[in-house]
Amino acid sequence: VFGELITLLEEDKRLGAPNELRVTLPNGEKDFGIPPNLYVIGTMNTADKSIALIDIALRRRFEFIGYYPKYTDYDPDAAALLRKINNKVFQMKKSADYLIGHAYFMGEQSIASVLQHKVVPLLMEYFSGKTDFVSSVFADTGWTVTYNTDEFIWNIMPVMHD
Repeated sequence: VFGELITLLEEDKRLGAPNELRVTLPNGEKDFGIPPNLYVIGTMNTADKSIALIDIALRRRFEFIGYYPKYTDYDPDAAALLRKINNKVFQMKKSADYLIGHAYFMGEQSIASVLQHKVVPLLMEYFSGKTDFVSSVFADTGWTVTYNTDEFIWNIMPVMHD
């Protein structure tokens, strides 16, 4: 059913279009079609590969507009850090799909808190729990991020300059 519904969303399959399609829904409703004035706007995290087959089906049929991290209009220190993190993530993953978004840094939380509770857990997911890979992302960022194997916690702190 989902495949048929995706197909119905295509411009040329809508009601009144050259390749108009109508289906019978599981609830028994006959001649279901999509009107031409229905617009579907959605978001998708491209780093989530668990839905790869659906992703391929969607990409074949619809227009996608990428929105990538911004480095303006919030704390300049956070923006500079995010830029460095994203440069390293891009080098390591070879894909913009894994860039970390700026929204994490736009709230009232401290940079250390955002790293601890949002960025580092995401990086752990990206790098399959390899703590050394995650730590390496922060090389030359002005932050020390190391995994404490005595307490099994992340130690996150800005590098202190003399």
